Amino acid sequence: MIPKESAQKYHYPESLWNKDPFVIMKKIHFQKYAGLCYYSIATDGDFLYIYVSAINGGMYKVGTGYNNTKAGKIYMEKEIHFPIGTKVDEVNWVYLKGKLYLKSSSKDPWILEVIDPNTFKKEGTVQLFCPSLFGQQSLINLNKNSPLMTDGNNLYFLGTRLKICKNQ
Repeated sequence: MIPKESAQKYHYPESLWNKDPFVIMKKIHFQKYAGLCYYSIATDGDFLYIYVSAINGGMYKVGTGYNNTKAGKIYMEKEIHFPIGTKVDEVNWVYLKGKLYLKSSSKDPWILEVIDPNTFKKEGTVQLFCPSLFGQQSLINLNKNSPLMTDGNNLYFLGTRLKICKNQ
């Protein structure tokens, strides 16, 4: 139980926990052969944007309880289907300045899809220019699953660079 003074300071989406916090997961039917499920969560402060990469996955826009949204309510969803026998994408997405930026393992790691958060339609792509992270195949392999991040103003890619040291 959250004390009253704490409940006033922090948002407590009571309807999310008291009713059914796993509505999205119930919508997805995981087949035995799927094995893995990848997901990524982003927010604009009013909504959570959840990307579930699975055989019968999807994109979801869920209310947070702020600015007249209902906590836990699914406002929009779009199904994503991977053909049986194909590898499910590892995904990472962030919300930045009115758009969702998606990085998936089936594409080159420096190519991001730009997605409209109100329709979940792809609007285009952005190409990151980072030769120190993607300049050669060993770097691409090292950084292909590195995460995207944002501070609300800038997009960041957390990557690893190789430093070759000569023995003395």
